[in-house]
Amino acid sequence: MTEQTPCWCVLIPCSENLNWALPQNCLGEIVSAPDYQDTPPKVMLWRGCEIPVIDLGDETDPRLGDRLQEGDNGLVAVVLGLQDDPFPYWGLQIHGTQLAVKDLSAEPLEDIHQDTADLCSTAFQLAGDAYQVPDLAKVQNLLSDRLAAPA
Repeated sequence: MTEQTPCWCVLIPCSENLNWALPQNCLGEIVSAPDYQDTPPKVMLWRGCEIPVIDLGDETDPRLGDRLQEGDNGLVAVVLGLQDDPFPYWGLQIHGTQLAVKDLSAEPLEDIHQDTADLCSTAFQLAGDAYQVPDLAKVQNLLSDRLAAPA
């Protein structure tokens, strides 16, 4: 009998129609982002470090989708940045209640690569829900472009 290597992923609801499967070793922490009123912060302070935050429910970017309102507080997943990137960490706004951690090596997955979203490298279906695997380099390039753009 062969034993599969565990593949732990954090399943993150990013918008009403988009769920990410983020490898667990890419996640720094999940934190509460209080008092952001109608819109999450574009930048937040995390452990003494200022980090950019992306909201995939941000209706101002046509590649992303519609925002879900969560009130005045929200959760942000702090993601480890790629080596040699200008920022060592960045935040991802979490929407909804389907946040979970799963060993995907133990789950029956259906490849739906043809439905891969713009900022992702592949897609799969698990228990009837579609999940996207983010292309972290593309996401960080988007964040870099947003931070470089004049406000």
